[in-house]
Amino acid sequence: MPSLLRPVLPTELFEEIMGHTALSTHSTTTLRACSQVNSTMYYLSQKLLFREVTITYTLETASHPDSAFITPTTISIFDRADGPATGLKFYDFLQQSRHIQPYVRTLKLQFLEGGRTISPHRHIFSLQSILSLLRKLETLVFCRLWGIGSDTYQEIEFNPMTIRNFRKSLLSLPYSVRHLDTRGFAMFPLSLVLQCPVGLQKLSFTRLDDALPVGPFYQRLKLVSLDMGTCSPLSQAGIDVSLLKHLRISTQPEFPFLEAQVRSIVDGCKDTLEHLEISAEWLKRRIPDGVQAFTQQLEGLAGSLQLRSHVALRRVTFSVIFSWLNAEAGTDEEDLRVWESFVAVIRALLLDTPQVTSVTLSVQIHLIGIEGESGILRSLVFPGISDLAMLTTHYAFGKNIKVVLQELRHYRTPHESLISMNKFWTRMFVPLDQ
Repeated sequence: MPSLLRPVLPTELFEEIMGHTALSTHSTTTLRACSQVNSTMYYLSQKLLFREVTITYTLETASHPDSAFITPTTISIFDRADGPATGLKFYDFLQQSRHIQPYVRTLKLQFLEGGRTISPHRHIFSLQSILSLLRKLETLVFCRLWGIGSDTYQEIEFNPMTIRNFRKSLLSLPYSVRHLDTRGFAMFPLSLVLQCPVGLQKLSFTRLDDALPVGPFYQRLKLVSLDMGTCSPLSQAGIDVSLLKHLRISTQPEFPFLEAQVRSIVDGCKDTLEHLEISAEWLKRRIPDGVQAFTQQLEGLAGSLQLRSHVALRRVTFSVIFSWLNAEAGTDEEDLRVWESFVAVIRALLLDTPQVTSVTLSVQIHLIGIEGESGILRSLVFPGISDLAMLTTHYAFGKNIKVVLQELRHYRTPHESLISMNKFWTRMFVPLDQ
């Protein structure tokens, strides 16, 4: 009698299932449990567990946060064996577990504040050694700095030793790296970006210091995807955008809008650009501030986007975040000005892009310290979104247009909750032809 054969599921199926598991909130615990099943699950779990790794370094600064707007804040980044920094520990781990090295595809760098005085003896920096081992790395991310060096403190500069360490590290990047994300720093030296390998295809930054010191050799980066703030480099000597297919522009009231530079980049990719994405963010506090800067940014943006000659452009995405922090319950002229500027940019985009076939408008509303049933919702948010939906119908011919209320969230310290939308659902989502 022939023996019964047990059905064997292919390894690719396990890998597909576990790949979805890795996207969940508690993925680490689940994958660790899966690794105990058998050798196959152990191998697959390790590949997913180490696909994205975050390590920490110590950051020291030479100025107090209160004076950061007046004088530049100098920062120094290094390893600290006696502290919470994990760079050296991760390097030792990679040397002991060499089979892990090709699993790491994304490396994120976090920075922990170590003091307000820069020590002249902090010379240890393990990043160069780590990058020399990660030959399959695809993405390097500088995570956001909270407080010193964040987008709140624009005038920052790196300590000379940190500059040298970063330059050596970026020169050690493998040719497999495709994406460099420096948005964690409000300012990042262009001279360091240009040390990346020629295979780099995507660059994300908030603001670049385009001063290029004499001496090092700089090569032009031919990018396919660019995610930039409104403070683009004054010169594009090191960045070639003629092959750009995806462009994302992020605006924030804290930063000026350099219209000529933005227009130059947009015009530079008119033959290849396929997807344009615009991201805007506005935070209203109890004391009126930032309204004029934000509206000027949006108006400048509307004026700088001349897109009729972009023959390959097919998709446009506009994402906006409106946040009210401890603001009054009702609305006022400032709120209306911000909303009108937002709508003006959308109108300009729709009018100037007859070749575009897909338009997505995404809105996020954050209410912080405000009652969920406040007048802001009734007098501005929901009527505004309804008006926005009606506006798009005038330009809908030949286009697939989506208006998405991506998130409506109410923050209450220490809890966070979604606002009940039962009272507003009918009013918001009526058919457009009504």
